[in-house]
Amino acid sequence: MRRGGFSYHTDDIDAEFTRPAIESIRAAFGPEPPGALLEDLFARFERAPEHLFDSVHQVRLPHWHHGRVVLVGDSAWCVSLYAGMGASSAIAGSELLGTMLRRHTDDLPGALRAWEGRMRPSIQTEQDGALSMRRIFTPGDRKEQIMRTAMIRLRRRPLLRQAMGNIMKGPDLANKQFDVAAA
Repeated sequence: MRRGGFSYHTDDIDAEFTRPAIESIRAAFGPEPPGALLEDLFARFERAPEHLFDSVHQVRLPHWHHGRVVLVGDSAWCVSLYAGMGASSAIAGSELLGTMLRRHTDDLPGALRAWEGRMRPSIQTEQDGALSMRRIFTPGDRKEQIMRTAMIRLRRRPLLRQAMGNIMKGPDLANKQFDVAAA
């Protein structure tokens, strides 16, 4: 089974769901008639027995726990598909939560504070990186489209590849590395 996807930016997410998905997709890629390749992809989408048409969001909460209730993974910090770290961060968060609960057997609030304090820097980095990646996948305006085109062209040049990667990460992310694994 082949899978693919269309990705586009909209300022009115709710409006996208008031009509059939293919109409929203065609409108996003129009109004000019599509070329042969894009028209073929539209036709395949229309013929597909099933499809997913949804919007991309990122969850940012001030706390991931309240009392004995703990959120982990996408329910706590959904970094979005642009980061590609959903499963990895959920596994790391769950493993670290278990470790902190074992270390603080008689202090649940302390265990949860330690877990969140250790996990949050890594998740913040992933969330911020996802916002940068969103600009590549779904530019929101002409400036972002120009930047995406320039990035793609410049990344083909070996000498500029690393510099452009650091620019996309932003000044606060370029030199940060976090290890959430518990020793």
